[in-house]
Amino acid sequence: MLNQSKSKVPAYHLRIPGRTLALLSGEVAIGLLFAITAAPLHGPVPFITVVTLTILFAVETVDLASLHRAVQLHRHAVLTLPPTFRATCPRCRYDRSQGANVHHCSRYGVCFPSFDHYCLIFDAPIFSSNVAAFIRFHAWISALSAVMVTGCLLSLPSCPTSRQFILFTLALAHSCVFIAMGGLAVKYIIAARQGRTMWGTGADAGGPPV
Repeated sequence: MLNQSKSKVPAYHLRIPGRTLALLSGEVAIGLLFAITAAPLHGPVPFITVVTLTILFAVETVDLASLHRAVQLHRHAVLTLPPTFRATCPRCRYDRSQGANVHHCSRYGVCFPSFDHYCLIFDAPIFSSNVAAFIRFHAWISALSAVMVTGCLLSLPSCPTSRQFILFTLALAHSCVFIAMGGLAVKYIIAARQGRTMWGTGADAGGPPV
């Protein structure tokens, strides 16, 4: 782990890639669709569902920022290494002997330890310092989908027939999202416990080249 001097780290500005923005915008749009559809219904279910979705969305966004912040901190630490630092990477000043599965990311111009893969959705490398935030992001989406499915199903009996199709469609779609995102989160946790990456079979297996 490289030493990172907080006084020298530049101010952080969250840069949201287009694919990530589309994902977040889709979540907001679906949440608003549910709120509009279930608004006329009586009872606490619609209100509790919307509040829970808002909280999960906020926490999810915080983890997204944490994921990108870890990349920025690591890149800054590598680029500001002293000239006398023993570097073993021919393309940057990183000492590749510091950890297993070190991979040079051509997009960011530095090596990343415990590199897993380059996420096209987040436009960021997933490595030792942000893999936890990456897993939590999947877990939050899975939880958000579970809340949406529960809210839709509980609202169906008291919903007018004309709106039941919307709630049923939302429940069905989010059931698939819950299975997919939850499965990925569990798979990542199992892989981490076994000391391997998602894109390899061992600790030294590299991810796809960037």
